[in-house]
Amino acid sequence: MLVAFSGGPDSTALLLLLAELRAERRLTLHAAHFDHRLRDGSSDVARRCAATAARLGVPCRLGAPARPLRRSQAAFRDARLAFLRREARVAGADRIALGHQADDQAETVLFRVLRGTGLRGLAGIPWRRGPFVRPLLGIRRSELAGFVASRGVMAEADPANEDLRWTRTRMRRVLGRLSADGTDVVGDLCRLADEARRVDRFLDARAAVLLRRAARESASAGSVRLDRDILGEAPRELRARALRRLARASGIDLTRGGTRAGEEFIRRGPSGGTVDVGGGLWLERSFDEIVLRGPTGPAGDPVRRMPGAGAGDALRMAGVRGRGAARAGDRVARIRWSGEAPAGTGGAVARVALRVPRGHFPLSLGPWLPGQRIRTTAGTRKLKKTFGESRVPREDRRRRFVLADRAGRVLWVEGVATAADAVPAPDANLWIEVEDV
Repeated sequence: MLVAFSGGPDSTALLLLLAELRAERRLTLHAAHFDHRLRDGSSDVARRCAATAARLGVPCRLGAPARPLRRSQAAFRDARLAFLRREARVAGADRIALGHQADDQAETVLFRVLRGTGLRGLAGIPWRRGPFVRPLLGIRRSELAGFVASRGVMAEADPANEDLRWTRTRMRRVLGRLSADGTDVVGDLCRLADEARRVDRFLDARAAVLLRRAARESASAGSVRLDRDILGEAPRELRARALRRLARASGIDLTRGGTRAGEEFIRRGPSGGTVDVGGGLWLERSFDEIVLRGPTGPAGDPVRRMPGAGAGDALRMAGVRGRGAARAGDRVARIRWSGEAPAGTGGAVARVALRVPRGHFPLSLGPWLPGQRIRTTAGTRKLKKTFGESRVPREDRRRRFVLADRAGRVLWVEGVATAADAVPAPDANLWIEVEDV
């Protein structure tokens, strides 16, 4: 376990407690002190922290920013946490212990109430998130200061704790005034956080059950298909939570506005419609399904590896024989074409024989484009209508390859239709094979 050790009363109490418990709990302890270099004498504080840890038999790692930090709490926190993660890896620690205590929890909850928050915000600081753990969240600041004093250890005083420019300092003053008549405001706020956390976990579990019930086979890499009727039967809050849960799985935290737009679309969005819920995520409705799509495929997507298959690129087919790569949506495929029927099946997922006069070359093979039309034996119609009549889901339409001639006339739509003047009798002169990468 790596202990974040600023030298203040809370982190000193944490280090002392864990040092006393290490034999019983079989802990291997390391300490880490990050010098933000915000005030004179900070390097002396770092040396004293290292000495205190050494007296307890705990190695202490010291760090500082490579360049001056922007003066904001967020910048300080990000630099400090990055340092702690790095030192935890070096030390081989699987936990990083932070010194937040009950008063910190109450200040956080009060701040979020005043700012406006939902249930998750009321839950306050988590006891654990990833490698970070906070063993002191149930203990008051005054108790920890008394414990440190009882061990004869001098904790460092941080002048920033009296700086009213910082929101947390102002919240501390507010809590002090609210508690002046003996009311246990800190205890009440901590109990509120505990209750909110329990309800939040319960609702998250219900949202997970809802997603399992509604889940259908994924349409493609980077997308999730859900049964709209099952989602529609669920309470509004569960739909919203299910949507946020899916977004978090993609590494995206939806805003309130994005969540509200997504939940509303699930209930009322028309088939074929889409909505941007933020962070590059889109919801689409396709008949009785809701599809969540991300901005890109997963890491290692062959789109990034195959030259000539960039977003929106069409493969140019100059003659009756060749090979190349084409992209439609998030799908990339190897394309082979020839003037002779291919031998064997190979790995092709689609194969077509066409009659294409020489004057129609060069051809292009790529994704469906708005406004494209195809003339079949049933008449001329837009591809959008053709897809709908064939009940091709909207998200799948972007992944179907479309072959057009030099004038832009559509000759073939993968798995859907072939133009009337390209349908071969026995005189096909072009065979095309599509093999997904």
